[in-house]
Amino acid sequence: MALFQINLPKRKFKLEKAMRRMRVLGHDPSTDYSARLDETDARMRSFSKSLGTIGGGNHFCEVQTLATCEPDVGLDVGALYLLIHSGSRGYGTAVLADVPHDGFNGMHPDADATSAYLAGHDQAARWARLNRRIIAERAADALRTDVRLIADVPHNLLVRVGDGWLHRKGAAQADAGLVPLAGSRATPSYLLQPSHTEAALWSTAHGAGRRYDRSSMHGRVGTKRSDLEAMQRTSFGGRIICEDRALLIEEAPLAYKSAAAVAADLEATGVAKTVATFHPLLTFKKTRTGGLRNA
Repeated sequence: MALFQINLPKRKFKLEKAMRRMRVLGHDPSTDYSARLDETDARMRSFSKSLGTIGGGNHFCEVQTLATCEPDVGLDVGALYLLIHSGSRGYGTAVLADVPHDGFNGMHPDADATSAYLAGHDQAARWARLNRRIIAERAADALRTDVRLIADVPHNLLVRVGDGWLHRKGAAQADAGLVPLAGSRATPSYLLQPSHTEAALWSTAHGAGRRYDRSSMHGRVGTKRSDLEAMQRTSFGGRIICEDRALLIEEAPLAYKSAAAVAADLEATGVAKTVATFHPLLTFKKTRTGGLRNA
């Protein structure tokens, strides 16, 4: 998950024009980004063509407005922001597939299989960070502006802690600055200041989490044309670009728990406090074009 500020004042943002321009994210990139893999030391060059692509499921690129902000955070209330949720686009899965059978038994830090996996794991994490950066650059280019990173925090990560291993699966790293917490397409997102508490394993939530699984969502929301059109608009006056009917239903706001409740619980338990909130303005999910890498 990564949060960026874009150099485009909110007062100059034209929603309909932005919707047309942001559709470029549904196409495979026209630029060859393979040279930038040197930034990641990635060994799997075959994944270079996926750089700058969002993927499916709960991944997205969202233009946001800043709703509230603590004065010492230093965010511009008149600016727009990009929240991007995407990962290694299959790179991490390929790294795992290279591990020999029973290669994780004991996870001895000096074992060859452990060292090889950790090297690939770290490369995949760097690849994912670069991917989010390139998505942001593509979105900013479409909107005729530039972009500045606020925070990039992975939420699937393995790290060594003392004599053991800490595996964050769906939990964000909370020992490296501010952490974005994503809402649903139609609810606010949050920027958290973690308390770096050992009791929470130096971790925090990165989103609200699902209330209903994908398959059950097909019986929980209306499927008439008017229902689908309503799901492409938000109560904040925002819009959603999602031309995959099944994905639109599976990712409806009803599918998710309350991000506000999660943020409140984190604050009540001393894990993190909210320092800024953002409202969704334009959420890109998927278009009908773009080839296999948009799947």
